[in-house]
Amino acid sequence: MLNAKSSHCLILFLWIVLLFQPAPSSTGIVLTDDTQVLVGKNQDFFDPNTRYELVTGDEVKYDWFFTSGSDGYPVNALNTAGLSMDHFDAPRKPVTKSAHKPVYDGNIFAEIMSQAATVTEALAILSRYDLSMLDNGQVLFADRSGASAVVEGDTVVHKSGDYLICTNFYQSEYLEAHYPGKPFNTARQLIGANAAVTVENLRTILQATQQEITQYSTIFDLTNGMIYLYHFRDYDNVIQLVLAEEVAGETSSRAIPELFPEKAEFRRLYFYRLAPQHNLAILILLVVLGLIYLEALIAWPAGWLIRRQDASDYGRAVVDPGPGILAGVARITSGTAALLALIIILASIKIPWIYTHGLPSPSPDSSLLKLLLCRLPTAVGALLVPVLIFTALAWLRRFWSPAHRWHFTLVTLALTINTIFYFYWELIPA
Repeated sequence: MLNAKSSHCLILFLWIVLLFQPAPSSTGIVLTDDTQVLVGKNQDFFDPNTRYELVTGDEVKYDWFFTSGSDGYPVNALNTAGLSMDHFDAPRKPVTKSAHKPVYDGNIFAEIMSQAATVTEALAILSRYDLSMLDNGQVLFADRSGASAVVEGDTVVHKSGDYLICTNFYQSEYLEAHYPGKPFNTARQLIGANAAVTVENLRTILQATQQEITQYSTIFDLTNGMIYLYHFRDYDNVIQLVLAEEVAGETSSRAIPELFPEKAEFRRLYFYRLAPQHNLAILILLVVLGLIYLEALIAWPAGWLIRRQDASDYGRAVVDPGPGILAGVARITSGTAALLALIIILASIKIPWIYTHGLPSPSPDSSLLKLLLCRLPTAVGALLVPVLIFTALAWLRRFWSPAHRWHFTLVTLALTINTIFYFYWELIPA
């Protein structure tokens, strides 16, 4: 059985491994030829409350359109001069070259979209300020001339051919032949097979690179000021917007899901299902369950060590408050299930979408960690069966003291509740 120190080390190790697993990738693509410039993006994140907004008025040089989540922060945008901008999360990396420069007071990207018409002008504005806000992200700019560039913080990657792709890694840190990530390489292969600069081709590429949490997709026609908007991985239904007409109209803000026919799957995943990120009571319940597991994983080994130490000090056999081997097997079985359930809770901090979409299906190229994670809920459910039997035996045969029996029963109850929710969240295959 693990002692308390070993349990802490194992949990910390697994948490560190999970923390550095790659997150789902948003995908941005710039396609250009001599007559047209298109920019497409799949916006992959967990927030279903997406919307688009328009910024107009005398204080801006160029009116602009942007999309966002609940926080209202622009994640991709297009202005009337034909400049587009897209944000991408990326691994944390210190930004040092601009540290001596002043910090912009406000949202510098809103300033760029309001005042800049080209990639060159956007980069010029950025060059005047501290870019430490890009220490865990990057920005893709493109303009009507066909120029585009990714600002990685200290490094700028310019488009060198007819296309530029951006996902959630820093291209400057990799050799071209070894770019990581399936969305990036899928997009590159499709462009290699068909480089046509058409909305239909770009839509096909976006459809091929979508993720389970693609909330919406956009295609910006920089040449003609057109916006094509798609919702929740549905590329058959499109909303077409003419930017000039939108900024001249009276509507300045719209919820993206409301623009499209209601999708039963979208409503089920994000509004009907009791996912902890959308339900405070479920979130609190998971925290309580996690604390129960953690306490048991510490208390049971610690109690065994204390009894062992007492036996050593007094020169007698280890005192076990239960009927020998059977009680020990009961705690090992329950402790194993508790450890696995705790790992799932810790992993869900990094990948909260498992509650709304279920665990991803294993594939031949899945990592060992992913394969193990996919099977953990089923393992907890399987271990619950003997744990329930041991709980009944503990009361019938009076394992341990009443306090110990109630404690064991509490852990069993927590595992039962967890397993019920595993079926509800479809973490255990039906």
